[in-house]
Amino acid sequence: RRLGKNPVYYGLQGTTQQHLGEHLSDIVETVLGDLDESKMIELNEETGEFGGLNLGFIGSNYYLAYSTVELIASSVTAKTKTRGILEIVSAASEFAVLNMRQGEERTLKILSRGLPYIGKDVVWNDPNSKALVLLQAYFDRKPMNPDLKLDCDLVVSAAVKIIQACVDVIATNYHLKAAVAAMEVSQQVVQGRWKKDDVLLQIPHFTDELVKKAKARGVNSPFDVLEVEDEVREDLLSDFGEDSVEMSEIAAFCNSFPSVEVGYEVVEADDVTTGDPFRVSVKLQRDADDDEEEEEEEEDGDEEKGVVVSKRFPAKKIEGYWVCLGDPKTDKLYAVKRCELRDEKKLNLDAFAPEEAGEYELKLYVISDSYQGVDQEFDVKIKVEEGEEESEEEED
Repeated sequence: RRLGKNPVYYGLQGTTQQHLGEHLSDIVETVLGDLDESKMIELNEETGEFGGLNLGFIGSNYYLAYSTVELIASSVTAKTKTRGILEIVSAASEFAVLNMRQGEERTLKILSRGLPYIGKDVVWNDPNSKALVLLQAYFDRKPMNPDLKLDCDLVVSAAVKIIQACVDVIATNYHLKAAVAAMEVSQQVVQGRWKKDDVLLQIPHFTDELVKKAKARGVNSPFDVLEVEDEVREDLLSDFGEDSVEMSEIAAFCNSFPSVEVGYEVVEADDVTTGDPFRVSVKLQRDADDDEEEEEEEEDGDEEKGVVVSKRFPAKKIEGYWVCLGDPKTDKLYAVKRCELRDEKKLNLDAFAPEEAGEYELKLYVISDSYQGVDQEFDVKIKVEEGEEESEEEED
C-alpha cells in the first residue's frame, strides 16, 4: 500500500499492478544478485532457483547482515589473531548505525590514548572506528561518559554473536589457531578484560594491588579464593566488610566460576581409515559448588543455572563452550561445536581422517566463551589405517 501511495519516493514510474510487480521483481533480483555475489546463496540465473550456502546459513543463524558475513569471510586468514578479530568485529555493518555526536571525535581521541590497536589512519567520525575504540577502552576499563557507556554496551552486546560467526567462518577454512584466537576474544568481551590480564582480575573489585596480595598468599585463581584457609581469605579481603555488597559480589563470582569435567572417546577407534569419517564422543559435566547446590535446592530450582556472572557485560548470557578437535602441529581444525552448558552436555565431533595412514596426536580443546582461565585441552591419539579402495589400488 505504501508503494501505491508514494510512488515518487520509491522510484516507481506508475501505480498500476504491472508497475508495482515490475518494481518488486527488480528488488528481488537485486537482492538475490547481491547474495549470490557475496556467496550467501547459489543462484541459477537461467531458472531463477537458488539455495543457501554455508555463509548464508551462518548469517541467518546469528541474524547478521550479509555484508558482515562477507567481510568476515574475506578478512580472516590462518594468521588472524586478536587484533584482526577486533578489527573485523568493529567493522561490522551492525555498528554503522552508531550515533556520532557533535564534538565526539575529540572525546574518542582522548579515550584511545594507550590503546594497542589504534591505527594512524583512523577516521574519528566513523562509527566503525568508534566501535573499535569502545571495545578496547572497555577491556582497559577506562571511564566513559553516560552517552559513550550506552554506545559501548550496544557494541559489547552485539560483538558476541559476531565473534561466534567469526569462529564458524574460520572453521569452514579449518584454521585452528585463528579459531582459538576468536574464542579468546569472546572471553575478553564477556569479562571486559584483555587476554594478558590475570584471571583474578575477572573477580569483582579485584585490583592489581589485590592480585599481588593474593599471589603472595598462594591464591592464583577464583577457586583458590574459596579453598584457602578462612584466616587467609579474611586477611586477603579485609578491605571489604563481611556483609558488604562487595563481598557478596566476590562470593557470587567465585561460586559461579565453572569447573567442567570432560570425558571423551574415539568411537570405533580401531576402524579409522584414511579419508573416511570418524567420530569423537564428548561429555561435559559442570560441577556446581556445594553452596550453590544447597541454595538451588532451597529455591526449588528457581535460580537459572549457567548464567554468566560478569559485572561488566551488559546483557544476560548463558555460559557456553566450544569443543574443538585439531592438530596444533599443522594448524588444522578438524571439527568444532559450540554448546551452552547448564549442567551436563553430550555431543559428537564428526571429522574426516587424514589422507595418509599412520598415528596422529590430535588435541581436544574445551574453550569457554565467557570466562578466562578455565580452558582445557586433552591428547587424542588416533591410528589411521588405509582405506579399502587405496589397498585395492595398490594390489592392482
